[in-house]
Amino acid sequence: MKKNRMRLALGLLAVAALAGFAQTLTPLQDAYYVPGSATNYGTATTITVGSSSSVGLVQFDLSTLPAGVTASQVQKATLTLFLDHVGVGGTINIDTVSASTPWGELTVNGNSPPSSGSVVATAVPTATANTYITVDVTAAVQGWITSPASNNGFMILPNAPASVQFDSKENVNTSHPATLTITLANTGPAGPTGPAGATGTAGPAGPTGVTGPAGPAGATGATGPAASGSLIINLICASICSQYAPQIQVAAPGSPSEPPFTGVDTISKVQDAPAGTTAGIIGIAGPPAPISPPGSAGGIIYSAGQTVPVIVNGMVACQFDTQVVGGDFVQPSSNNIGFCSSAGQTYPASGPVLGIALSANGPGSFGSPFAETIVLGAAPRGH
Repeated sequence: MKKNRMRLALGLLAVAALAGFAQTLTPLQDAYYVPGSATNYGTATTITVGSSSSVGLVQFDLSTLPAGVTASQVQKATLTLFLDHVGVGGTINIDTVSASTPWGELTVNGNSPPSSGSVVATAVPTATANTYITVDVTAAVQGWITSPASNNGFMILPNAPASVQFDSKENVNTSHPATLTITLANTGPAGPTGPAGATGTAGPAGPTGVTGPAGPAGATGATGPAASGSLIINLICASICSQYAPQIQVAAPGSPSEPPFTGVDTISKVQDAPAGTTAGIIGIAGPPAPISPPGSAGGIIYSAGQTVPVIVNGMVACQFDTQVVGGDFVQPSSNNIGFCSSAGQTYPASGPVLGIALSANGPGSFGSPFAETIVLGAAPRGH
């Protein structure tokens, strides 16, 4: 029975892995310029947008994608920026940089700036500092894969009166450089079907036993977990919730004995659970609709009051603030709210264990994988 369950679990993971995989890239170069100024800001720790009409620039190297990848294999691409500081709130526009105006991180300035190309996103809100801003850039990435020479990156333009700053790749304080997450379809050829094994010889029928008296009816046992697949609980975000972030279910106010799995409840980040509330199930905030593998799409920020799917077992991606490798035990981070942390290959002596890490998707923040695929609810002590 245990072998059959293991084969079923491995089979489900294999099927999920065929659907697609995500790769997260960090900037090749980033900078900003002030129109009319000859000063270069390529080594600045922030990308300033709006102050003195400054314009931000960021470019990614797509040559690290698998060889031979085509535009049609790009299922989704998302640009993520970390809003480091808000001087004056407002909105920004994001364009591509024109294919005819390449720029250099250490030479670009406001006397001979690059030109904007096509529109990517308009009126993107920039009101709250220390938050992530995620924009769909699928069409731009598909165009660059078709014509690699046209990739001169993105241009971040202010809409007056906005004056904000984003983390650059030189920032070592908050260390959240821009990232480009690309989800690719797996279109590799299917392997040949193996031969069917021979049918074994049927054993002899055993003798019919004597029917014994009926025993008394036993008590009804608790309902067991589902046989396979992920369990997703729809909950209401209590503050700000992020996809890939560990979340905790808590009892509703005035209902300290409320059992878990009641449908819709309130959640907050693990370290933000209100004092005196009853802790429920720990899971990872997922995307608005199930995908395979869960959590492989770009990060999503949920506002207070939104319904958030929280995945409590099965395969999912999680943001990490430490280096992690396959086989590490995974816990909620005690240093960075909403992140996961590696506990290494030995089962931790204390604290909740979310699951086991599988494999890294790519380098990112903190010099470690940005989104690591893990298996929730799969961390036995004897592992």
